[in-house]
Amino acid sequence: MLLAGVLWWYDSQAPGFEGEYHEWEDAGTFRINKLPASATAYRFDSLEQALKPARESANELSLNGQWRFNWSRNPSERPVDFYREAFDASDWELLTVPSNWELHGYGVPIYANTHVPWANSGRMSHKDIHSFPPYITFLSGTHPPYVRKDWNPVGSYRRAFTVPQAWEGKRIHLNFDGVKSAFYLWVNGQRVGYSQDSFTPASFDISEFVRPGENTLAVEVYRWSDGSYLELQDMWRLSGIFRDVTVRALPQTYLRDFFVRSTLDASYRQGSLAIDAWLEGPQSGSLSVYLKGQQFEEATKVADAQFSDGHATVAVTIDEVATWSDEIPKLYRLVLVAHDSEGEVLDVIRQDIGFRSVEIRDGQLLVNGNAVTVKGVNRHEMAPDVGQAVTPAQMEEDIRLLKQFNFNAVRTAHYPNHPYWYELCDRYGLYVVDEANLETHGLRDSIPGSDPAWTAAVVDRMTNMVLRDRNHPSIILWSLGNESGRGDNLRAMRRAAEALDSSRPIVYEQAPEISDIISPMYATISAKDQAAIPEGPVDERLFGMNDVWDYLADGAEADAGRYIDAWGENPGNDKPLLLIEYAHSMGNSTGGFADYWQVIRRYRNLQGGFIWDWADQSLDKTEDGVTFWAYGGDFEPPGVPHDGTFNNNGLVYPDRTPKPALYEVKKVQQWLDFELKENRLSVTNNYHSLDLHHFRLRWTVLRDGFAVAEGSRALSGRPGETHPVELPLPVPGSGEWLLNVHAETTAASTWAPTGHEVASDQFVLQKSAAQAPSTANPKGELQLSESADAWEISNGQRSATIGKHDGLLQDYHSGKRSLLAAPLTPNFWRAPTDNDRVYAVHLDGAAEWQAAYENRDRMELVVAEDTGDRVILENRFHLPHRDVEGRLTYTMSGDGSLDISMWLDLRQLPSDRELARIGLQGQVDQAFSNLRWYGRGPFENYIDRKSAAHVGVYEFSLQDFYVNYIKPQESSNRTDVRWFELMDANRGGLRVQAGTIMAFSVWPHTQTEVASRRHPHRLARSEANVVNIDLVQRGVGGDTGWASSSMAHPPYRIGPGTYEYRVTLSPL
Repeated sequence: MLLAGVLWWYDSQAPGFEGEYHEWEDAGTFRINKLPASATAYRFDSLEQALKPARESANELSLNGQWRFNWSRNPSERPVDFYREAFDASDWELLTVPSNWELHGYGVPIYANTHVPWANSGRMSHKDIHSFPPYITFLSGTHPPYVRKDWNPVGSYRRAFTVPQAWEGKRIHLNFDGVKSAFYLWVNGQRVGYSQDSFTPASFDISEFVRPGENTLAVEVYRWSDGSYLELQDMWRLSGIFRDVTVRALPQTYLRDFFVRSTLDASYRQGSLAIDAWLEGPQSGSLSVYLKGQQFEEATKVADAQFSDGHATVAVTIDEVATWSDEIPKLYRLVLVAHDSEGEVLDVIRQDIGFRSVEIRDGQLLVNGNAVTVKGVNRHEMAPDVGQAVTPAQMEEDIRLLKQFNFNAVRTAHYPNHPYWYELCDRYGLYVVDEANLETHGLRDSIPGSDPAWTAAVVDRMTNMVLRDRNHPSIILWSLGNESGRGDNLRAMRRAAEALDSSRPIVYEQAPEISDIISPMYATISAKDQAAIPEGPVDERLFGMNDVWDYLADGAEADAGRYIDAWGENPGNDKPLLLIEYAHSMGNSTGGFADYWQVIRRYRNLQGGFIWDWADQSLDKTEDGVTFWAYGGDFEPPGVPHDGTFNNNGLVYPDRTPKPALYEVKKVQQWLDFELKENRLSVTNNYHSLDLHHFRLRWTVLRDGFAVAEGSRALSGRPGETHPVELPLPVPGSGEWLLNVHAETTAASTWAPTGHEVASDQFVLQKSAAQAPSTANPKGELQLSESADAWEISNGQRSATIGKHDGLLQDYHSGKRSLLAAPLTPNFWRAPTDNDRVYAVHLDGAAEWQAAYENRDRMELVVAEDTGDRVILENRFHLPHRDVEGRLTYTMSGDGSLDISMWLDLRQLPSDRELARIGLQGQVDQAFSNLRWYGRGPFENYIDRKSAAHVGVYEFSLQDFYVNYIKPQESSNRTDVRWFELMDANRGGLRVQAGTIMAFSVWPHTQTEVASRRHPHRLARSEANVVNIDLVQRGVGGDTGWASSSMAHPPYRIGPGTYEYRVTLSPL
């Protein structure tokens, strides 16, 4: 009884009903006087106007711009009568609409993944336990539908607008494309209505409230409402009028809505155009349907229909139709003209449409009869300077980059996007999974579930999206939302969507049994766990889903038994599988991506997925005159939980600069496969629609990294075909010979210029030890001398100093110039990546590797050989951590070059999970800030993320070489390196040549400095450049998730065994 009383008291501290009713705390009230949702379209006065390219119409008036604004911390402090016409707001500040008010200094942005920001007690208010199950409301610090009253900011907006004289006699509608999270509307002091659902339009008929001339709008926006319980997406929690506001004039009788089904027949050659249109108003009449584009050079009437009870239907066949797809997005301009009974024009609407079919047949998702391979990404609408108020230019930049990097699909994570985004996807060719604005994440086992109190609200969110977006050919799937549990309410959403549009499959990750496609998050592959594939069909209801007991036993990422190859292996699994999220690209991540796709390509019903995610979601913040990218913890006040850097999971930085991982994704996702057999090249066309004549092949032959021959060839081949390409390749001589091939576009497109590379590959023509460019190395007789602290080996021009107390190379001289600024020390640790930080660094034994050599318990330095031609010193050491025996051997030859070899016995390692690297770390003078290497590049690469990085000779400044992530971490690695050089402005310096191959990196900061800072601009510049010379470094992982799932695949880990490598140092 005592425990029950304590729990009851604790739960009672959550916000609740305080004696006054509010619409914004009523789950059943989410629209008052709001017009029914309808399709996005452009409205004109005539057919001729509708056919012009311009989107602007004389029937629209944008209210974007400066509004008077007041911010209040809570509802009790708001100006309650601000909506009155006589209210004087002249002393209020101006705020740009659209925008998020937090980015203009009103309140603070809050980054939340699972927690509820308005909880002031319980699990959801705790910084450490808010993400743990069970995901229920009890003891969560919440009492849905109630929110906090003491801290619920309210934004009061006012502005004037003038109704154009030409609009006299017309209906006037006011449309808000996005307001977060709930708002009231007044016009000229009269209350018009109320709305929730932040990411779909709220439209109001304000005809009876407006007057000729100037009018006053007043909008009262609440940061949190009961609707916020349905908007717990993993993102910045921001507020305000963040999308466009538009006033529209409509005729008294107008086309209220229309639904276009532009599909294909069974042959995929004939188009079927079916249209439903609804007329609103006192008159009736007819509907004329026009098409322009493709075979219709001029606007052509293709159908007429009569309205009956305000409804008209059209069904017409279009012969030899031009089909729409992601590769060739052929569009037609559709114009609907409503006439009255006298034939006068009532209303004209324009919509671009595409003919395509979407179906699931024989366990595959088909578009236009082709089994699609979805190379997709999750995309939040977020930009660092404007938050959620993304601009058309920013959207266009995104879609061009997506196309350039071989993406063909996007998921609108986790809400309907700005209407313009869908126009771009139609025009550029990008498949869309359109997702309803529903996520209850940390409360998903309670809300919405099967609670009837939430049914109407969640169904409304689904229908708002479907009715707005269903005419876009780019949308091939509807999604019920994200991480919102199971229950009858999700089934009700599905039924509502099917009633409005039965032409598209429906997906939902959390309830596979009601999803047309199995769409798990972060499912793994059996090879990663070195596990056997389960026999027999997998239970779809459990596939990818964990219950609370799985979580408690195995952690958040328990995924045993949910292998995607298990789904593909058994024909009894009769649904396609599409990963709704995978390849969690947080920080330095996205390793193992090529391995993952090898499994996807193996099975016909594994059809790709959506990477998490497109762009880092950091926001601009300025401190002490420095603008940087801020994340969770940089804005929130003390006591408000946040989720740190977990929102920086992008393949591009916030400003859309590509990260190195994006090049790997582009390579793995390319649509052309190259194969070289007996020096004969063939190209396979994996596009569904594009012929290879759209591309040209450019080839280059490298000898030891430098080009010795090159050329280009035209390509040909239909989809699915493989064709040989004759190349006049030279006969290899001495050295290492490589062939690079690149497929490039032959003409400019909407998304790329002529010569844009769509695919590439590299082949070995002759494998041999690579030769570094020659340098003058004067020989001399070697002298070995001893001092109290060190041994020195010298040929009169070059010398090496090995310390007696630590057995390390202290310095390496060429003449009077020192080439080392710090001892070359065995290094087994790395500054943790974001993936390491949440898992690997916490493994028993992992932290001890940071100072493993410093904590050695035995070291013996001996002279193994001393002749005039060669001197060998050997450092024999023991590391007590994991009982490691090791040797460092230094060999100087008469030319002054210094071989360093390291041997390690790591057979006592308990697993392959704790060790991050095996290598040597030293420092060189800052003057050596020009880098040249022969190895993989030009961009950063790791052993599990290197297929896009071709072997070659590259040269960068340190500034361009070094990779900063939003949170500092391990970076800048280059693999399969034969040699590298550290040069000053005169190209003098140090060369390091591998015995076989090595990895290397150079940093302007120390490893411990990188590990200790939250932001790059706070990193202290090291007094010297830090150089890493590695035999191997663990892969970055991340393909199947984060935490324990983020660990690199077994081939890219460092397991028990013995290891040895050798490098040679020589002056330049």
